[in-house]
Amino acid sequence: MLAVSKTDGSVVWQAKVLWQPNLYDGAAYSSPNKFSAGGVGQYVTLAQRGVIAGRANDGKFCWRYDHPANGVANIPTCMTYRQTVFAASDYGSGGGLVEVQQTVDGYKAKELHFTKQMQNWHGGVILLDGYLYGADDNQLTCLEHKTGNVKWSDSMCGKC
Repeated sequence: MLAVSKTDGSVVWQAKVLWQPNLYDGAAYSSPNKFSAGGVGQYVTLAQRGVIAGRANDGKFCWRYDHPANGVANIPTCMTYRQTVFAASDYGSGGGLVEVQQTVDGYKAKELHFTKQMQNWHGGVILLDGYLYGADDNQLTCLEHKTGNVKWSDSMCGKC
């Protein structure tokens, strides 16, 4: 992730995130989203190999969550609510909800649930009245935010 000045385009900070020792996690297609955990602003995005978060003021790495990444194309923007982040992708992966918790050493992402019933390719997921709505392949799907349980799923293409 990279922050630039809105006045002149100069680099304010650049976050380099290690995936494994000596291997940096690359960009994907997901847009970053800002949220707060433990009173600290963070930017979160679904990168090449997982969800990553960097501190908003300087880009310092905060935490990562690899379960939703698919190894092909991670496109949807992460959905944030309070101290939770939901991320999903397609190509056989699925979606998971984490609660970002502050620790003595920084932050950790605690997985609350993961489901194969939200393989979201494009467009992302929204949260409304405690339910997540998104596309799971060719199905419009509704999940309970807290549990990941499917409330309903319906074909988006009618008789096709």
